[in-house]
Amino acid sequence: MPFLKINIPQLIFITKPEIIILHRVKLYGNTNMKRILRSAVLFYSIFISAFNSFSQTDSVFNKIYKLGTEDNRVMEHQHYLCNVFGGRLTGSNAYTNAALWALDKFKEWGLDAYLDEVGEMPVGFDRGPWFGKMIEPYEKNLTFGTPSYTAPTKGVQEGCAIYLPDSVIIHSSSLKDTAAGKWILIEGENNGWARDKDSISIITKNLINAGALGTIQKSPFPLRLLESRCVDSWDNLPVLPDIKLIDEQYDEIFNLLQENKIVKLQFDVRNHFYRGPVKYHNVIGILKGSEKPDEYVILGAHLDSFDGATGAIDNGSGVARMMEAIRLLSAAGAKPKRSIMIQLYAAEERGLVGSKSWVEKNKYTLDKISIMFNNDGGTNPLVALGLPESILKQVEGVLNPIRELKFEYPFSLDTIPKFRRAGRGGTDSHSFIMNGVPAPRLILRGPHVYRRTWHSIFDTYNEVIPSAQKHSSLIIALAAYQTANMDSLISREGAFLPDGLYAELNTNKGRILINLDYKRAPLTVSNFVGLAEGTIKNSEVPEGVPYFNGSIWHRVVPGHVIQAGKPVTGAEGPGYEFPNEISPELHHDKAGMVGMANAGPHTNGSQFYITLADRSYLDGNYTLFGEVEEGMDVVYKITEGDTIKRVQIIRIGEEANKFRPTTASFLTLLEQARKRVREEEKLKKQLEEEKINKLFPGIETYDDGSRHLIIQEGSDDNINAAYKIKAKYTGFQLLNDQKFHSDSLGLPGLSNKAGEFNFLPGKTNINPGLNKYIPLMKKGEKRIIILRPELAYGVYGYYGRNVVNGKRFVIPPNSTLVYEIEVIDRQ
Repeated sequence: MPFLKINIPQLIFITKPEIIILHRVKLYGNTNMKRILRSAVLFYSIFISAFNSFSQTDSVFNKIYKLGTEDNRVMEHQHYLCNVFGGRLTGSNAYTNAALWALDKFKEWGLDAYLDEVGEMPVGFDRGPWFGKMIEPYEKNLTFGTPSYTAPTKGVQEGCAIYLPDSVIIHSSSLKDTAAGKWILIEGENNGWARDKDSISIITKNLINAGALGTIQKSPFPLRLLESRCVDSWDNLPVLPDIKLIDEQYDEIFNLLQENKIVKLQFDVRNHFYRGPVKYHNVIGILKGSEKPDEYVILGAHLDSFDGATGAIDNGSGVARMMEAIRLLSAAGAKPKRSIMIQLYAAEERGLVGSKSWVEKNKYTLDKISIMFNNDGGTNPLVALGLPESILKQVEGVLNPIRELKFEYPFSLDTIPKFRRAGRGGTDSHSFIMNGVPAPRLILRGPHVYRRTWHSIFDTYNEVIPSAQKHSSLIIALAAYQTANMDSLISREGAFLPDGLYAELNTNKGRILINLDYKRAPLTVSNFVGLAEGTIKNSEVPEGVPYFNGSIWHRVVPGHVIQAGKPVTGAEGPGYEFPNEISPELHHDKAGMVGMANAGPHTNGSQFYITLADRSYLDGNYTLFGEVEEGMDVVYKITEGDTIKRVQIIRIGEEANKFRPTTASFLTLLEQARKRVREEEKLKKQLEEEKINKLFPGIETYDDGSRHLIIQEGSDDNINAAYKIKAKYTGFQLLNDQKFHSDSLGLPGLSNKAGEFNFLPGKTNINPGLNKYIPLMKKGEKRIIILRPELAYGVYGYYGRNVVNGKRFVIPPNSTLVYEIEVIDRQ
């Protein structure tokens, strides 16, 4: 049987994988050349396709997996970070030493590595051990701590405890007699920050002058220890110790004092300051790309931590994972198309300082970053990558091979909302997202309770889950390798929310994101945003208190709208009304449109609705001011009584960031709108008069303002004794010429001709004007009747039952109507 033998290394591939040049192909047997070429092309098309998908057949991929499962060293990195260096506070020797160690490791692994200077602290701080106990009326060890950059004790300091309210400390003229040589229990429950977070308080100044030993403040368990940020020079070091004592022991001491017991305390706090300036750095390592070295995949984690413990979870766990991921790549001999850069950030806990610094200095590089992976969520296993749909579709193919591997913790890809370039951010990926760089959400799920260790004295090595650390570092290594080998950079199109003003409604059923149209409805959006953020005065909640938080969806009409916006007080609105703001460019033509509910034109307050279907017949009568951007699935789940927990306003872009309503700015817009309404109403009356005089010169005006013109006389038969009147009419809205005809019930609608209807005086109800004048017409009489709005359908308008061409018939509020009525019979 003929067969083809091909020397594989002698195949040369050009441009497209399906185009192949065969060089020195050895043929054995009588084989047709065309069939040979077709077979070869098919074989190598499949080969190239498999190669481009970076499947498990990739030897480097397999080696990364093997190393990650059999020789994973993530816990070695974790040990050094926690047990050798400990809490890595910005400005401490622990941070500096950890940064130098990481730099040395990167170089050891063959990376291009360097320190990237971020900033400097004016004074350095190292924490030593601390001890404390109650020695009278009985001995008891105390569980306490001090925030970083706060004063030490002067060796072991012993003294009695007293409680002093803030008002006494601030205003007492004999504070020295009371506080000298004492430990002062002060008011309030601490959340981790120093007594003097950003500046020296009057309480601190007065107690220093009085000779107090230090302050003791209640702190909930687990004890959180953050820092002071007001040490700005070596000549301005703090001198009054700042003790944070767990709530149970604080209450115990407080109660003893209330019983007039003498309570004696002893503290030894060994906080150390050293002269600055102390420079701090990001640590950067680069595994250079083989084809596109100036394009990047970034692995990020913040190296700094608070130092009340050893920074194991926040964020030693993230640093160890990223370090092991880059080590696995290097050890496996990975030569990805793009460079893979690891960035360990300084001063994340001080406001993302390190990542912001790198982004600002490398703006020219940002467009060449394909994706940024950042781990700052703790030690639970990485079980999914969350990506906006547009990016998920691009990377799904190259990440599928990871999902197909066997892991202790199953791994998947999840869809998340679009990235938002807004807010101050809670981790370093925010610095990149704000500049348009995609950064997936690393979804961690497992037994560890992050909040328990977050910035607390429990943030220690023993809290780390070794299996989760190994698993996650391997996933990150594989994901970085796969994305770095993609044919092109990941496109950002459709992955980010566009610039604009948004309201995120956090409901008990989920989140609804509304795009607020502040350009076409500035007054209405000012009202909504001002109430949501508590910046507009109203009669129901104090200024500064968010208006909508805790309110309910009080009206749900399936297939129509869901409605909310009443304050939690139960009132109907905020105590004021404002005019409609109708844009001809906005329409109720689909589900998800957001508008203002009201009790008639220009009576808007705070209630709003979201459409559940096409409701085009509402156009012109209600103000639309936004559209649901994300969360329509949540909108459809809302039932009456569901809750809006919180409304958050999100600003993206320069224009949106300038849109910050206040009471004064709202009142200015309100007065402008009211002036516009007055002018519109004046013009409307003028136009109506002109049109009436043109169409019906000399028409008679009645006392109630209606106008009549008899165009066909009738007979007087049964005019006083009539029980039932048969009539019909045609009509039109005076200013917009919208025609309508009577139906069999005497109601207006759209049809080809007027329908006859029976009118029973005192029983049939059409509108006030027709109810009054039809009984006065004679049999056979035809009359033109012009009804001003209050005699027609008033401020509410009329919404017909019939639908023509998918659109419900509507007579808008405040419409003047012209009728041609004929009474056919009277009985």
